[in-house]
Parts: sequence; C-alpha cells; structure tokens
Amino acid sequence: MSLCADVTVESFLRDITEPDGTLNLAILKKLGGGGTHDIYKSEKHPELLLKVMRDTIGHDRAELSEHLQTLGEQCAVLYETFGSSRCIVEERSIQSLKLSDANDSPKIAIVSVVPFDPCFESKEKFGFNVKSAELDGILIESKRYLYGKINRSLLGNAEDPSPYVMRNYPLLNKTFESIFKLLDTDESLVVAMREFLTKYKSFYQKTGILLDTIGFDNVLFYKVEDVWQFKLGSVIKHDTGALTKKMLDEMTQNPAAATQSFKAFTSIYFMPACIRALNACAAKVGMEKIVDDIILDEKISNALAKIHLQLEKSSQIINYAEHGKFVKALELYRHLVPDGKSDETELRDFMGTLYWDYIKKGGEASSREEVDAYLKILRDERNTFPEFRQAMVKEAIEGLEYKILSIDRGKSATFHKRSSSQIQFFDPRTKRPDESDKQFVSRLGRQVTQNKKY
Repeated sequence: MSLCADVTVESFLRDITEPDGTLNLAILKKLGGGGTHDIYKSEKHPELLLKVMRDTIGHDRAELSEHLQTLGEQCAVLYETFGSSRCIVEERSIQSLKLSDANDSPKIAIVSVVPFDPCFESKEKFGFNVKSAELDGILIESKRYLYGKINRSLLGNAEDPSPYVMRNYPLLNKTFESIFKLLDTDESLVVAMREFLTKYKSFYQKTGILLDTIGFDNVLFYKVEDVWQFKLGSVIKHDTGALTKKMLDEMTQNPAAATQSFKAFTSIYFMPACIRALNACAAKVGMEKIVDDIILDEKISNALAKIHLQLEKSSQIINYAEHGKFVKALELYRHLVPDGKSDETELRDFMGTLYWDYIKKGGEASSREEVDAYLKILRDERNTFPEFRQAMVKEAIEGLEYKILSIDRGKSATFHKRSSSQIQFFDPRTKRPDESDKQFVSRLGRQVTQNKKY
C-alpha cells in the first residue's frame, strides 16, 4: 500500500477527529514506538500507523512550520538519493492533538500517517542497528587497546583497515558479527549493502547529514524471494558532520559537554559508533570509507574512551548488570542517591529483568539474599512500568519467586518457559519508546536545560 490511498488515510483521520478538528489519540492503541516518535494504531485501520514527533508536542506553530519545511526539504533529497522505494515515505503535517482522556487542553505537534510496511514481517531480516561502545564503560576498559586501534583504522587517516581490525571489530559491536558472517557467504546481501553504503555516501556529501542508524531497525535489510533488499525509516534527525566535529573537539577540552544537550550527547556517544560501523561494512564489501572527513586523532580517541565516566550512576549500574556483574550492580544500587527527578523505575526494570534472564539461562545466584534483593527491586511500590514492559516484568517476578522457593526446598531450579511471553530487552543505553530527548539525556548523562530550536 502507498500513501496514494488518500481515501483510506482520510477515513483513518476522520475516525479520530473531534468536532473541533482535534485528533483524539486516546481512542487509539499506543505502540512501543521509537526513540523520537510516539506511534499509534487503529483497530479499524490496522494497515496504517499514526506517528507523532514527540519533541514537537506543544511548540509554537511558527516554529513547527519552519521545522516541517526543513524536514520536508531534507527528506526530498533522501528520497531522491535512495529512491522512494527504498524509503518508508512519510507525509507530515501539523495537527492539534488530544493526548489522553483527561481534561488536558489540546496541543499541536507534527504528525504523519504511514503504511505499516510488509518488510517488517519478512521471515529473514536484520536491522543495521549500531550499538555505542562509548556507552559501555566495562567493554571499553577491557578492550582499550583494540578500541584505539579500531578508531585509528576506521576513523583515522589509515587507508585500509587491517585484517586484525576487521576480524575484531564485532567485539565492539556484536550486532555486526552475524552481519559480517552473512556478507561472507551471501552475494545478494553484498550487493544490497554496497547499494546502501554508496547511496549513504552520496546523501552525506550532498547534505552533510549523518543518518540515524542507532534507532532500532531504522535501516532494515530483508529478503524477498531470496534477494536481499533494504528500507529506510525515520533516519533524519539533527546529526551532521559539522556538529559532530565541533562537539568532539569541545569534548576533549570539557568532557562534561557530552551531556549538556541532546545534540551534544548524540554527536559524542552515537556518531563515532555509527561511522565506525559504516566504514567497517564498507571495508567488508571492498569499498572505500563512507565518511572520511571525521578524524579521531589520539587525543579525541583517548577522551572518548573515558566519556562513559560522564554517565549517571544509574547507567553505570545497568552496565554492570549487562555484563553479569550482579553483585557489583546491587552494591552500587544500594548506595544510589535518587536525584528527585526520576523514580528510577527503568533502572529497577532492567536490573531485575537482566538478572532473571541470567538465572533463567542457568546462571548461579551468589546467595538467596541476592535473589530476594533483585525480586524486591522489581516489586518496589514506586515502580510504574509502561504497558509494553509489564509482561516481561511479570515473568521475571514469577521466575525469581520460583527460584527462591527452590532454594528454600533445597533443590536446584530448572526453568521452563511459563508463558507465551518473551523477555525482549531494550538496550538501556538507547532511548526508551516513551522517553523524550530531555528525559534521555537526564537519565544517561546529567540533567540539562535544553533550548532546542526546531
């Protein structure tokens, strides 16, 4: 289906429009969404999704009009460069929204109605999903030599990455281990990857914009009749080569700058990782670097290796839990002083569900007290888990309860799947679906005052 099906789109909007012209989102089902959008679905029109640009809600109409025009011009270049068939085309507009059943006054925002693309239902698919090593202090410290060598090779002046770099790059970004293996054996994927990288380079040279490959499945590779294809979603954000260079230079003088705005945060924590992935994949398929004008010299690379120290304690606690260091994570949690700006629900969520995942897969608890402590973290009365996490948390609570019972009975637990739900872990170092830019920076870095211009 395409957006040319105006009757269907008009019918969709008509069904949720109040007499005063306001879109009533309260009658739609809110989905998990992404880092920058709230996504809604109508049971009557399951083939369409309504997307709301979260950080445009409530802004001045003149500001939004300017932002909408700029975004439209950028997307036009994107569609021209990649081809509209390679993009999930969005037609955006400014709408008045009723966000809930409460008596809150309507707010204006930029929204779009888009078709649910069948590529997401492909049986064989993977996202070009970059993970930031800079957010993983334990990884960086354990791979410090490799980190520096990979930076010099993929973001330095070296011409061709060495076999050592290409062999070990996935240690900094495990997502690409399986992608590299596929590229070794599937020529169709090599062709698709070359096309994506070639067009990315062309778009970057035209606009200076660095596309968002951090967002989950923003770039999706999928198979159609044994031939690999790819499609781009919401990949245009605020990141540019010029901004990244500026913020990396500033970071070497003032590391705290990394968490002083969302733009600074993504430039420092995300963009080096995205460029490493692009250039590593280019080398893998026999191409030159895709982004070659952002150079990490020794000074910048060394500063980046320490930038994880600027993250909040809660982020560092999750980092220990991700690496299976649950004793240390619990110790730090017990000494955590809440900042008063957050109830730390997400921290407790990830601590408890990561611990349960470890136990479920056969990991050994250090003591009954440890299991009980993690169970209490999930049961904390302050927790307000979002709907899309509740099934995962419920499974973790039930599993840890069973673990304690088995310890008390003197038996070792054998865990079986107790329900049809699957724990789906969202990388806690990326934006959660119901989190704004400001909340994200506040959680991972330091609370900032953000004056964003649209």
